[in-house]
Amino acid sequence: TPSASEQRLAEVEAALQSLRTEHMQELQRLAAIHRDEVEFLRRKGEEKDRRLETIICERNALRLEGSERATAAGPVKGKAQASDSVDLEEGLPTGGGVGSSAGFLTEGDILLRRFSRIL
Repeated sequence: TPSASEQRLAEVEAALQSLRTEHMQELQRLAAIHRDEVEFLRRKGEEKDRRLETIICERNALRLEGSERATAAGPVKGKAQASDSVDLEEGLPTGGGVGSSAGFLTEGDILLRRFSRIL
C-alpha cells in the first residue's frame, strides 16, 4: 500500500498535469484569438489600401477634369483659377453674392481642388 507521502505526491502530480493541460489550452485559445486579430487587421489594412487607391484615382480624375475645364475656359480664366491658392483654414473666398448659385459652384470647385491637393 502506498504511503501518505506517495499518495500526496501522486495528487500533486495529477494536479500539475491538470494545470499543464489547462495552460496549454489557454495558450492555444490565445493563439487563435491573436491569429484572428491579425487576420482582421490585415483585411482592414487591405481595405484601407483599396479605398486609398480609389480616392487617389478619383482625385486624379477630378484634377484632369479641372485642368481640361481650365484650358477650355481660356488662358485668362484658367490662370486666375490656378493662382487661387488660399488655404482652407483661412476660409473660402466669397465671390458672387451670398447664396448665389455661381458663388456656390465656384466655392465647391475651389474646395474640391484644394482637397485634391491635400491627398
